[in-house]
Amino acid sequence: MIATPIHPAMNLNGADTDTLVSAGHYLLAAYGACGGMRAERHTSSPAENSIRRELRDYATTLAKALHAAAPSSLLSLIPLYDVVCRAALGTAPAPDKLNDLRIRVIDAHLHGDASVSHAALASMLQPLLRTSPLLFGAGVLEYYTSLIDRWCRMLRYSDIFAGVASAENYQRFSILLSEDLSLYYAGTEEQTKRRWTTANICHNLQELDTAALRAYRRFVYAAPFDAVAFPTRDIMDRTIVAELMARPDINDFERAALQLVHFPETNIS
Repeated sequence: MIATPIHPAMNLNGADTDTLVSAGHYLLAAYGACGGMRAERHTSSPAENSIRRELRDYATTLAKALHAAAPSSLLSLIPLYDVVCRAALGTAPAPDKLNDLRIRVIDAHLHGDASVSHAALASMLQPLLRTSPLLFGAGVLEYYTSLIDRWCRMLRYSDIFAGVASAENYQRFSILLSEDLSLYYAGTEEQTKRRWTTANICHNLQELDTAALRAYRRFVYAAPFDAVAFPTRDIMDRTIVAELMARPDINDFERAALQLVHFPETNIS
C-alpha cells in the first residue's frame, strides 16, 4: 500500500517550476513503487493503472508548461517530460520538439541570460553532443569544447574551482568526471579524476546549501569507482538524501518522492 499524502495531479496549472518538477518526480516515484517502471511484461495492478492515468494528465499539463517556460526552467522540464512520456504514454517525445526547446536554452545563454549558467548548459549538452557532436551546429560544439578547455586550464594549480558557489563547483566536476579528458591529461587522467574527487568530498553536508547538496549528489555518482566504490557510494547517497529530506526549503512533493524511492519502509506523513 502506497501512502499518498498529496495529490500531484491536481491544481498544477500555473504552478511554479519547482512544484511542477517535484510533482512529476513524486508521480514517477509512486508509479515505480507499485511496479509501473518494470521492463518485463506484467499484469498491471489497479494502483499502477490509476497512477498511469495521473501521469498522462500530468504529461498534458507539462506539455503546456513547456511552451511558456523560461529557459532556465526548461533545463529541468525537458528531461522530466521525456521520462514522463515514456512512462505514461509508452513512447518518447519527438526529438525535434525537444531539440527546439533546447535551442531556446542555448540561445538564451548565448544572448546573456545569466539564469542559464555555463555548467547548467554544459550539463544539458554533454550527453547529446557525445552521440551527435554537430546536433546543434559547429558553433555550439566549439562553445562546449572551449568551456571544457577553460575549466581544465583553471584546474592547473588547484583541485577546486575557486571563487564560485559550491553548487557550480560540483556541477562543473560532475561534467568533467564524465568527460574524456585524455587530450588534457595524457596518461594521468584517471589519477587526476581521483585527486579531484578526494579534494571535493564534503565531510559535513550541513555546510552545503540545498542547491549545492543536489549538485553534490550528482558529483558523487559521477566520481570514479576507484575513488568512491560500492557500497560506499550508496551509503553516501542515502546520507545525502536524508539530509535533503530534512531541509525546510525543499518542496513537499520532492520530499515524498525521495522517501518513496530511498526509504520506502518509512511511512509518509
